[in-house]
Amino acid sequence: MCGTIGELPLEIEASVTQNSHLETKEKQLLEKLGDIEVSVGTSRQRKNRFCDAFEMEYQLGYVECQAAVSDDLEEQAEKICRMFMGSFGNKKHSEILENLQNVYHMNRGYLLEYQVTLQSLFEELDEENGVFDTSMRRIDISAKYRGITIKFKELIARMKEDAEVQRRLLNDKDRELFEDILANTISKKIRGKIQASKRWIEKMNTLMESMKTSSGLTLSLRWKNKRAEKEEQLDTRDLVELLQKDAEIMRPEEAQQLSRHFRSKIEEARKSANDLGNVQSFHAIMRNVLDYRQWFEFQLECQKTGEKKRELTDRVFFTFSGGEKAMAMYVPLFSAVVAKYAGARQDAPYLISLDEAFAGVDEMNIRDMFRLMVEFDFNFMINSQILWGDYDTVPRLAIYQLVRPENAKYVTVIRYVWNGNAKSMVLEKDLSHG
Repeated sequence: MCGTIGELPLEIEASVTQNSHLETKEKQLLEKLGDIEVSVGTSRQRKNRFCDAFEMEYQLGYVECQAAVSDDLEEQAEKICRMFMGSFGNKKHSEILENLQNVYHMNRGYLLEYQVTLQSLFEELDEENGVFDTSMRRIDISAKYRGITIKFKELIARMKEDAEVQRRLLNDKDRELFEDILANTISKKIRGKIQASKRWIEKMNTLMESMKTSSGLTLSLRWKNKRAEKEEQLDTRDLVELLQKDAEIMRPEEAQQLSRHFRSKIEEARKSANDLGNVQSFHAIMRNVLDYRQWFEFQLECQKTGEKKRELTDRVFFTFSGGEKAMAMYVPLFSAVVAKYAGARQDAPYLISLDEAFAGVDEMNIRDMFRLMVEFDFNFMINSQILWGDYDTVPRLAIYQLVRPENAKYVTVIRYVWNGNAKSMVLEKDLSHG
């Protein structure tokens, strides 16, 4: 007994010490609990903000997934997060917004008629306890459709509906378009253009065949019909024959052929534009499809004395001499210029300009080149490091020699004239008297 009673003071002292420690720990735990309650309150506020933001964003209607339909907001958010997991890589919120703005500015020009605009959403959720957190901010796109402001998603749906209506209208009216308007109106203009082009090519060939030079080489141009690319399309030859017929004498099956051909061409042009990411209006597509110049291809042909006419391919071109190569380049050029100038006024100058003219051409063929320019009545301006132009095929010529002695900081101009027989220097006193 005595031993037990004697130990009581020590036990009491230990209990007091332990009680003091427990009170201190209780105080620390109460303080920690207070911090946790504050943190829980903050987290609850953040959760509520996120829930509000999610609900508001979901109400925009941009997410379409049956699996996401749920009465429980958290469950709904979890399903949508799983659905989009990995879709954006490791991109930050700011990067996604920047990409959206870039795409918007790249494509807004195609949608000017819809007045597409950007607007910020959920800015009221950005502030939390006096601190701004822009992660809640969203950018939405709106547009105007027939004077009414609508969401971009609705604009896409309306545009799809309009496209479908237009497609049905086109299918319903294509017979009228291609078999009536095309056959009666556009075909006449196309016929006139094609006939004018053929006359132009005939004139080009006449000009080129008249260019007899010392090499004995003559050139001609062939306007080849292109073959059909698809079964429902027509060869250019057959197409032109149909377009040359008046609507009154065109058989129903021929009108259908014409219609099928252009429907196929339009569909092909649309598909090509979509594959390349281009946005083209129906007017632009029709303009390209009805461009008769694309129905043909040019083929340059050559013929030497005693030889058959053949296509001027790269292989044939590189068998020519230097003078013949010059002929093959300059003769079609001169002919095209003459044919083009034929539509000008009678008092218009036939002006051409050549840089480093006839480089690499031998003297005899240069003489012929000048003769051709003179025969075509060209007013020409040419420059060259070695060429003077004083050939007997040139009746008159003004020549300016630029001299820069010993790398001087100035250039001296010396004038000469060629009268068809001799070249003479023009002195200053001659200039003063006109």
